[in-house]
Amino acid sequence: MTRFLSVVTPTHNRAHTLSRVWESLIRQKPIHFEWVVVDDGSTDDTCHIVGRWQATSPFPLLYQRIPHSGRNAAVNASNSLVSGEFVTIMDSDDCFKDGAFETIETVLGLHQVSSDPALGGLGFVYEDETGTPLCKTVADPLRASYLDAWFVHGLRGEIEYVWKKGLFERLHYPEVPPPDHVPERTTHAPFARLYDFVYVAPRIGCRYRYDGIRRLTEDDHLRGPHRLTKPRRGHYHYSSSILRDELAYFRYEPLWFWKRAMNVSRYGLQSRVGFGKQFADLVTTRARLLWIVALPFGIAKYFVWKWRYGRLRQRNAQG
Repeated sequence: MTRFLSVVTPTHNRAHTLSRVWESLIRQKPIHFEWVVVDDGSTDDTCHIVGRWQATSPFPLLYQRIPHSGRNAAVNASNSLVSGEFVTIMDSDDCFKDGAFETIETVLGLHQVSSDPALGGLGFVYEDETGTPLCKTVADPLRASYLDAWFVHGLRGEIEYVWKKGLFERLHYPEVPPPDHVPERTTHAPFARLYDFVYVAPRIGCRYRYDGIRRLTEDDHLRGPHRLTKPRRGHYHYSSSILRDELAYFRYEPLWFWKRAMNVSRYGLQSRVGFGKQFADLVTTRARLLWIVALPFGIAKYFVWKWRYGRLRQRNAQG
């Protein structure tokens, strides 16, 4: 039997919140779907909890454990496991709203997504646990590419994507050693030239932000003094991909692109990526020219970081 939807949940030491996803799936109407849990080397009770659920689950529940390699590696591992016609990702500390799958099925049929080869899937705005939308309200429906939605229509925030399986299987997210992380945007953006998405107003997912439990995707090294002590290879990949894949939208956000250009050299130096490699990674002439112009400022930002990092190490040694 062909399943309608595959739900992919990457998780790492989130046994205390994973039940949110489980309970929200149990409450969905009887639509053919499966839940694929990829355990990114958890050391808590995740394996035993999922095992208990598998024994009673009314829907297929697949579990795979991989060595701790980061969220992107966990999502990549799910590519060979999903069997649904469509795929969506739900983090292990979030949940679906009641009736979410009925909404997905209705919207997919309304816009004939399955039969339109130019469509890659759907986009739904997330809300938080207070019901506040985590993105600009969508002009329902909006058909646009991933990058047009962001730059032209201002859809910046938390979007729950429902992917066609064939497209999802082509996505390969960059993997870097945790806790570093490369944002998913670096993988999604290149497909913007090939596919549109239909963005709609109904909300199907809830992201928990205020319950006092750290999010799966929260990077400790980006908060507090520890933000200075970790390598930033993920930030380097992110900034260089922006210049490489998105510079056609420069007129919409010139200052934003300028900051990304400075960050290529700043985070490149922090990650010990030489100038020659930085230049080669940018590929296009326009990206390389912007990088060259911003290079002195990026180097200055690097030395400011190095000075602050040195002071932090000195304080730690004295304390």
